[in-house]
This record gives sequence, structure tokens and C-alpha cells, in this order.
Amino acid sequence: VEAGALMADDFSRGEFLRQVRWHALGDLGELSPPQPHQYFPDGLFRLSRQEAFVDCGAYDGVTVRRFLNRAPEFLRIFAIDADPRNYQQLVRTIAALEERDRIEAHHVAVGADRATVRFQSTGTVQAAVSSDGDIEVEQVPLDELLNGVEPTFIKMDIEGAELGALDGARSLIRHSQPLLAICVYHTPADLWRIPLKIHELAPKHSLYLRPHVEDGWDLVCY
Repeated sequence: VEAGALMADDFSRGEFLRQVRWHALGDLGELSPPQPHQYFPDGLFRLSRQEAFVDCGAYDGVTVRRFLNRAPEFLRIFAIDADPRNYQQLVRTIAALEERDRIEAHHVAVGADRATVRFQSTGTVQAAVSSDGDIEVEQVPLDELLNGVEPTFIKMDIEGAELGALDGARSLIRHSQPLLAICVYHTPADLWRIPLKIHELAPKHSLYLRPHVEDGWDLVCY
């Protein structure tokens, strides 16, 4: 209830309740249709020429390319992915871009603290930190990885690791007050835990929910 009350528009409040019903009752019938432009929805915010964009879960560079379409003039992009095969493709994507000199790629996981973590390496969007992962990767808090950076926009689609990653970015978020696009669909509890965490770190932020795929998937809290 507290998390739902944080939502800033009728659509988001209604979607929160519809998502709760889906998780509690398996009721897909009332879920909203997908909204266009995942991570860059129309009408919620406008990007400037001074963006420092942090892409957590950058995969093969698909969101970097979407960002460039929306903000061809920008300051920096920090593209982060922990999966070795995804990271290799990400580096190739960046190398082919005219804007490559303003884009940094980082091959780490992001989380609440510095650690070595097990990781399920799939070479797909489902690659994730997992206790039964097949490899080990370095995990670094964004506060440490981007020390000295003032991000204007942080996106996270990291397969259920978003809550810990927000904890690891608390100084960046409190200091810079960036736009946030945080996935809240990987575990049922993320639907309320992540908005509450965002409100803790940035209490003046207005919060919005937008679904971007059928059947409740790719739900993002902005």
C-alpha cells in the first residue's frame, strides 16, 4: 500500500494494483497493454545535451543505441555488463559507433558491496548473478565504480539484482538526483521494495510505473 501510494499518476497507481492482483491471483486479464519506448517513455522526461547515462545490464548495446537515438548530443555513457559474451558484443557495438570516445564499457556486476560473486553466464538477457552460476565475476558498487562522476540518468535491468545495486549507488543518487529507470518485474517483491528504496534515496522524485511487454513483463519504475 505504501509503495502504491508513492506513484505519481493514475496509470501508475492502477498498474501497481493490477500487478499485485496478477502476482496474488494469477489474473492477467486486467494488466495494461505494453507501453512504447522502454527506458525512454514519452511524456515522463526529456533528455538534455548534458546527459551522463549509466546503463546497468547493457547486454549487447541495444539500450545504448536507443539512448543515442533520443540524445545524440550527450556527455558520457557508462555501459556495464557482467556476462563475458554479452560484454564482448557490447565492446564491438561501441567500437562501431562514431560516439565511441565518449562511451566507457565496464565488465563487472553492480551490487551493494565489492565482492566476487557466482554468475550464470548465458550470453543472453537472462545472464544473472546466481548462487549456482557457472563462473565468478567481480561485483562493484556504483558509488565506487563511478566515483567522481555525476550521473544524470541510471538504468538498471540486471535480473533481480536491482535492489542491491541501488544500495550500492546511494551516494550517487543522493548527490546527483539522476533520472532512474529501474526494472521491478524480476521478483514479485521488487514491485514494492524498489519504489520504497528509490523513495528512501531520492524522496523528491516522482515515481511512475510503465509495462513494456505483454503479460506484465519488463515493468519499469521511472
